[in-house]
Amino acid sequence: MRLYLMGTALGALLHQRHWLPLHLSALNTPSGVWGFTGPSGAGKSTLAAWLHYHRGWPLVSDDVGVVKPGETLPYLYPGPHRIKLCKDALTYLELDGPELIRDMTRGAKYQIVQHCGFQTIALPLRYLVVLERNDKDNQVEFYPLHGLEAFQAIMAAIYRPECAWIFSGPGHLLDCATDLARKISVYRYRRPWSLPSMEQGLAPLLERIQHEASHDG
Repeated sequence: MRLYLMGTALGALLHQRHWLPLHLSALNTPSGVWGFTGPSGAGKSTLAAWLHYHRGWPLVSDDVGVVKPGETLPYLYPGPHRIKLCKDALTYLELDGPELIRDMTRGAKYQIVQHCGFQTIALPLRYLVVLERNDKDNQVEFYPLHGLEAFQAIMAAIYRPECAWIFSGPGHLLDCATDLARKISVYRYRRPWSLPSMEQGLAPLLERIQHEASHDG
């Protein structure tokens, strides 16, 4: 039952309200809220957990967060206060303790509910990063997306898109994605998928976060 309630049912309810739920993990960094999206297996939750536990940045959301169209700033409203990780990531992050809860919707994942800090109020979403695995040449690429590419990245990040077309309609959905693309910065981040080399691969992302924080200051 939980599989449907926290998946399709939740997506349908959010789209019935004509909100914009996004499939992402997000943190409140020194330069504002960064969201990370991408296909299943891209490492959204693992990346968010690494930054959360190694940098101490509060989690805003994992799996789903909501933007309400019509607000002047695109506030991201947090999802459930837990993060889901596979066993390998838990072992690497040294989080495989007795407080783990087996995720009943995904047999190979576990929920962590005790965090260093979870953001409980909505904050403006400022950046969205599309994660991609690069297992061919192990090169790291981090670059901005503009125009149509930024719009397509946001459309691809919509949570339960089949519900969006039914309850919100294509016109409303396209307007929301276009408006959000104008208000936030969107990036593509390709990197090799390796837990031991994660910190090295994160260098360009961390540099950008720090640069934006310095610029804001």
